Amino acid sequence: MALVPVVGLGGLWATMDKRVERGDWHITANAPAAAPAALAGPILSLQRQPAILAHDTTDRQLAASVKVVTENVGSSPADPTCFAASLDGRTVIADAADQPVMPASNMKLITAAVALDVLGPDFTFATTANGQLSGDTVEGDLILVGGGDPLLANAGYVPRRKYPTVESPTSIEALADQVAARVRHVTGGIIGDESHFDSERYAPGWRPEDQGGQAGPLSALMLNDARELPDIDTPVDNAALSATQEFARLLGERGVLIDGGTALGQASAPVEELGRVTSVPMAQMVAEMLLNSDNNTAEMVLKQIGATAGGGPGIRDAGVAAETAKLVEWGVPVAGLVINDGSGLDRADRLTCRALLAVLDHVGSSGPLFDGLPISGAAQGTLADPDNRDILAPTGTDGRIHAKTGSLRDAKALSGFFDLADGRKIAFSMLVNGDHAVDRGHILWAAMASGMAAFTGSVSPDAIALAGSG
Repeated sequence: MALVPVVGLGGLWATMDKRVERGDWHITANAPAAAPAALAGPILSLQRQPAILAHDTTDRQLAASVKVVTENVGSSPADPTCFAASLDGRTVIADAADQPVMPASNMKLITAAVALDVLGPDFTFATTANGQLSGDTVEGDLILVGGGDPLLANAGYVPRRKYPTVESPTSIEALADQVAARVRHVTGGIIGDESHFDSERYAPGWRPEDQGGQAGPLSALMLNDARELPDIDTPVDNAALSATQEFARLLGERGVLIDGGTALGQASAPVEELGRVTSVPMAQMVAEMLLNSDNNTAEMVLKQIGATAGGGPGIRDAGVAAETAKLVEWGVPVAGLVINDGSGLDRADRLTCRALLAVLDHVGSSGPLFDGLPISGAAQGTLADPDNRDILAPTGTDGRIHAKTGSLRDAKALSGFFDLADGRKIAFSMLVNGDHAVDRGHILWAAMASGMAAFTGSVSPDAIALAGSG
């Protein structure tokens, strides 16, 4: 059985071997997997009860089925790689599992898991419009207050992403409709208030090409992912001011007379709430964040974790501290972990496969985090990317892999769950770094998927007896 994935991947090795043979790192696909070693001790000893023997035998079979992967993990210091897997909560595979590795977008698994705990699945972001209303007139300024909603958008806005996507935008037009139903005249101007979060636009460790290109500029008052319209390839200069100007335009379209201009600031006197729109609940937000690998959402959620846990303005560092504290509370090993942002864009971020596996085992294979993971063979999400899809398609595992992807120039990551035929799930984490990490990662993905597909998870009485007869 352990030979099945090796034989089935023969064509893949022939195609990919030339792409991956780089110095010290080379997969040897023809070495047969070793038979599971016999367990010491008599079959009737108290230390070798049938359930324990069944677990040991199953674990050995799983390890043998992915032997071609484990033999090539951590094989070169220049190309750090780790791999860990668990079954029924037992860690079965832990190869270089404590080595800190750049996680790329697998960092979003930490952000999502902690957000669902600290903020709760029903948490929503709110954007409000406020002013001193007299009749149908706002005396003075009308204040547009951002609450950190990463999904605030114009009708028809299509995010700049290469993955087919399902979005749940928070409509700024709906907020303008609410205000226009009560207000016909604003004697002052339209003021944007972004004070719910700090003024940090980008995480310090992001490369210049990622600033605005991959995420940001961040603001508690951010519209359309802080992109220009209709040229969504261009980030705005000032996210909060751009959102305020668009809101003023929408009010003008609806017949509201505005005497002043637009600016940033805060209310200087007591005001009345004149309109409110809220985001989808956090459960749905993190699910879409994972499915589409949404960097802006990850960063805004991290800031909100900091605001909630710290009791003050949303600060990235406060969010990081809250995440680390929650991991410690869950019993996740944090040695070697470096968390600098929510998305994984920071190239100094470091996670271990053991830590990610512990988080997956903690959240389990049900609920909003699991529901949001991309699925192999599906039409949506990052596993629908042609490169990812085409690598996994020959393994015949469509619908069986639920996992978060991650890609940087020198990092490739995949962590999640694999469906077994008996309904159980293998939790796993694989982080690949170094030169040609994408090519190497794809080969290891295919080898892992084929090996897990060949693993049945069943143990016969004869196998148990053989294991205990050494």
